[in-house]
Amino acid sequence: MTSAETMALSATAVRAGRAAFYTSADEFCTIFNRDMDSLFQLAMVLTGDEAKAQKCFLAALEKCRKSTTVFRDWARSWARIAVIENAIEMIGPSAGKMDTRNAAYAGASPEFDLVLRLDTFARFVFVLTVLNQFTIQDAAILLKCRPQEVENAKLRAMEILGRNAAETIKSSAMAAHRLAS
Repeated sequence: MTSAETMALSATAVRAGRAAFYTSADEFCTIFNRDMDSLFQLAMVLTGDEAKAQKCFLAALEKCRKSTTVFRDWARSWARIAVIENAIEMIGPSAGKMDTRNAAYAGASPEFDLVLRLDTFARFVFVLTVLNQFTIQDAAILLKCRPQEVENAKLRAMEILGRNAAETIKSSAMAAHRLAS
């Protein structure tokens, strides 16, 4: 065997060994198919718009399919992060920009609807820090802002959600009482 043949054989073995550790495009497709509901809900709650959520979901899938250095054990987390990064890129949440437009989704549960009513930055912070358990520091890095801005938005979101949940429970109890009377 010549040295060129040996090198070619070694390179093939290295690629095969490397492939055993990294996630393939087909494996990412399987992950997105299996976790479609949760990944789409993540895109929906972040973008606040069904059409944007679809674009976000598909862009994340494409980003993952093109990734060649994602360890298999990290593939599901990588898929979620790809959705989050695409939503941030699409929507551009900013601590200094307090929008008043409320997102809406026709098929939303009452809890989902409460989160969609948050201003965009508070919604992103809530989804990242509470629902996905990112640290304040990691959320600040992703959102390109100071940790204090994330902390303030998280507190604001929790306060608003608590107040809105209490109002929802109260109105539901009053409606049930009227029905029982």
